[in-house]
Amino acid sequence: MKRLGIAADPRYRTVDEADIIEYFLCCGWAYEMRTDGRDSAVRQAAEALEQIVGLGLPFRVTPDGRRRFDPAEVLNLITWLGIHEETSIWETRFVATGRKILREFHTRARAQNPPAPATLPAQRFSVTLRREFNLAHLRPGTLGRLRLPLPLEDGALRELMLQSVLAPDLVTDLVVTPGRLEGRFRVPQHGKVAVSWTASFTAYPTSPASPPAPLRRSETELYTRPSETLIRITPRIRALADLLAGSLQDPWRVVQQFWRFMLDRLNVGMIHYNELDRRSPMDWVVDNGWYDCWLGSSLLVSLCRARGIAARLVSGYLLYPKFPSFHYWAEFWDEARGWVPVDTMAAGLSAAGRDPHWRDYFFGQLDYRMKTECLPRLFTGNPTIRFPPVWHLRGRPLDAGVETGVFDTDSGAPIYRDQVRSERVNATPS
Repeated sequence: MKRLGIAADPRYRTVDEADIIEYFLCCGWAYEMRTDGRDSAVRQAAEALEQIVGLGLPFRVTPDGRRRFDPAEVLNLITWLGIHEETSIWETRFVATGRKILREFHTRARAQNPPAPATLPAQRFSVTLRREFNLAHLRPGTLGRLRLPLPLEDGALRELMLQSVLAPDLVTDLVVTPGRLEGRFRVPQHGKVAVSWTASFTAYPTSPASPPAPLRRSETELYTRPSETLIRITPRIRALADLLAGSLQDPWRVVQQFWRFMLDRLNVGMIHYNELDRRSPMDWVVDNGWYDCWLGSSLLVSLCRARGIAARLVSGYLLYPKFPSFHYWAEFWDEARGWVPVDTMAAGLSAAGRDPHWRDYFFGQLDYRMKTECLPRLFTGNPTIRFPPVWHLRGRPLDAGVETGVFDTDSGAPIYRDQVRSERVNATPS
């Protein structure tokens, strides 16, 4: 099904519908769960799923009669149908809930138009991250290493305090370095290890400082490299960058052209990563017309570097108390402004770029974030985790926060699961 950017293959339809409904609750019923109750929200989410099935969503039936779905197929079809106005679920639930979650930071905002992120005051947060590693592929007693991301201090995250770390006795030699917590362990008989930490810090909205110190030559070379993880400057990407930028030279205006292309010509959804051509993953995005936050940010960075603009990939956690989650975004260098953030999340908030008030909401400024990686120098990685050929993401709401996990599509087994809680400390009206 080319319109969804992924293969329509029964192999991917392995997720029970109850888990799909849990994901719906996170994305579209975060408020109804707390006002109308969980049972009512589950019923509404199940009705929405049934409506999408009626509009053509495929599924697989197990021998015992249970329906199994592909999470990417579900999300991408909802988005496609919403963009083409064949259902209102995407806009009235997914888009509207995202906007409401975001606006909660602006406690005095009542206008219909979204207030700018730069208007947010400094805010103290307490964040807890618990990660459970599934190490069933390792022999019990084997010595290994594990890593958890930690907040990175910079101009937008200050006064960091690591308040507690909880780890089983089998985890030893815990070491804290910028952006990560690392320890050694011996694989237990049951094959699972869980580690958690709680940290507090003061967060500020991210916007470029002026005037910045110039980039060193080594930094310019680093952030214009033609190849880095999914970032690839192929002849196709270079030609596209030149076509979009034309004769423009100012980095801000050039990246705006790239941004408009992504909003107007591509869609945000989920991806089957095993379908990517690892030699030219950005070509795949352009051909198939879909990206997630990792691929979209990588495409933006690739286009920037193709025009000689220093750019880098950043990841971390959104701090929205109702939906704290891992996320990627991009930064490009502007000599007049410094590092300028750009987040593809604005594509979804703006209903695929159609709402002008949200269209450029995260171009040049961000709300509160907990940055944990600034690639390629500061990274977390997972040295002991083994990813299978085919995997997928899914999540569910918790009483406080959200659980998201990476799962083996073929077996359904978790690779690792994160439970994240974000709380504003002594929040005051803005």
